[in-house]
Order: sequence, then C-alpha cells, then structure tokens
Amino acid sequence: LLDHDGVALLLGEPGSGKSALFAHLVRTMCNQCLQDGDESARLPLYIPLHSLSSVMANTKNKPVRPVDAAASLSNWFAENMLEPLDLFDSQDLFTRMANSENNGVVVLFDGLDELSSNDIGKAEDFIGALTEYLRAAAGRNLTVIASRQQALAFTGHLRQFDRLITVELQPFSNEAIYSFLLQFQYRSQFVPTIEARRIFTQLPLHPTLLETCSNPLALSLYVDRDARVRE
Repeated sequence: LLDHDGVALLLGEPGSGKSALFAHLVRTMCNQCLQDGDESARLPLYIPLHSLSSVMANTKNKPVRPVDAAASLSNWFAENMLEPLDLFDSQDLFTRMANSENNGVVVLFDGLDELSSNDIGKAEDFIGALTEYLRAAAGRNLTVIASRQQALAFTGHLRQFDRLITVELQPFSNEAIYSFLLQFQYRSQFVPTIEARRIFTQLPLHPTLLETCSNPLALSLYVDRDARVRE
C-alpha cells in the first residue's frame, strides 16, 4: 500500500484486521521517520470517518471543492490530533506536507461501512474532492479507504476514482493461524509455544470453529476465552 500514490480501497469483513493494518501503517511511517529523518517522511493521518460527520455536514449538499476539503481536513487534524498535544504550531502542517515534493501525506479513512447510507454519499463526495486536491499537489500522497464489500452498494462513483487500486484482506490460512498463535500475548503463566501447539491441534477437530477462527478478531477472542477458562 505505501508504495502506491493515489487512492486505495481496503476491503475486509468485520474483524479481518483493517483497523489493525492502519495502525501498523502509521507505526511503520513513524519508525521510518525516526530512522531516516524527516526529509523524505510522509505524514500519516488515521481518521475514523464517523468523526468527520460535523465536517461533512457543513457541505449542506453543495459540491465540495478540492481546496475546501483540504482546508477542512487540515483544520480537523490540527484541532483534534495536534493541538491537544501542544506539540508545535501545526495549523498548515497537512497542506505543507501534501505539497512538498520530498514528502507527502497518507490519509487513512476507516469505517466507511459504519456510516449511514446518507452519510456514505457525503463521505464519498468529501473523499473525492480531497483526493482531487492531493492528486494535484506535489507530494507523494495516498488516500486509503477501509470498508466492508457490502457497503460499496451504497456508493456512487467511488470505484471510478482515478488511479484506484483495491486490496482485499483474506481470511487467515492455517499457517497464518499458527503464526498468530505463536505471537499472541498469553498470560504470564503460559508458555507461548506450548499454547500455540495445543490450540492449533484442537482447532481442526471442530471445522466450524476453525473456519470462524480464520477471522483475526474471532481468533483473538477464542484464545483469550480459552486462557480465562483454564485459569
């Protein structure tokens, strides 16, 4: 995803790891900035779409201009993410990074499928205007929109965004399940390798449970419940 400039649609069922992937991307970009310096860093913005409801409501069914979308997001980012930390004068940080040839922004919109059908249309118009602004800006800019497949039925032109790629999160394979079990944060009295082997051996005995646990969230809940039952 981070190698792409433009727009990406991240699809996955509830619990498939969309928000976890966004958190990983933010950490990755922050670590890259710490290692390589800020000369080529890109600014990550993680934005739950429901938190932009007031911003999108201000459009009042009028067409959203790209410059207005960028200004609204810049203000929202400064007021909600940067000013509470009192880090630095950051009013124009978003637009400066977006227009820097050496930098850029990566905007991660989470939860399109959690909006009402009416708000999905507003979000689509807002994101479309923002991506138009970012496409014309000089930076290496990327917009990623996370959603369930089913929510796309309520969108109009989202699939027609210029330079759009689609990434779909697949269910865990058996190998991925075992790798997840090895890395799970078990309670201190348990040995991870032993717990991973025990649980992984049990799952195939219950095909429905194995299929359910191909979802990362379901697998986490099952492993946590298993540990509590054994205590």
